[in-house]
Amino acid sequence: MVALEGEQALLPNLDLVNTLNFQATKWEQVKMVLDREDNNNALLFGPSFAHPHLRKLRTMAKFLARQASGLPSGDHGPFKAYSVEALTLRTVRSLGIPSRNNMLSNNFLRVEKLGRIVEGTFRSCNNLLEKFHQSFFLYLLVSMDEFI
Repeated sequence: MVALEGEQALLPNLDLVNTLNFQATKWEQVKMVLDREDNNNALLFGPSFAHPHLRKLRTMAKFLARQASGLPSGDHGPFKAYSVEALTLRTVRSLGIPSRNNMLSNNFLRVEKLGRIVEGTFRSCNNLLEKFHQSFFLYLLVSMDEFI
């Protein structure tokens, strides 16, 4: 899970978000979701809310509401005041039948994959440093792959 909003609705550079998403989905096969992404509405409100456009609209509305509050959505919030591009990553427990051996191996794999995602993002940002000044800072995310 990715939290983006900083203090006073400041957002990290969109290239950083796209690089992180690419590292996670293409190299580690990990699905990245926004902090407030709307995925389970079909269970709560019936099948009419399962339409992809309505889910994306609800996700964008939650993203806007979080920005309008002006409060950071993670520990990365204060860094933006010092011009440091930052975001917060959180792991989410996967659904399934837990067993002791399965839980221990899954926790290790989650930490290992998270470490590889962070390392790959750092390495990619080293190459992107010159291009960051031409990226977007004002955007609305409707999913990790689409923005307005």
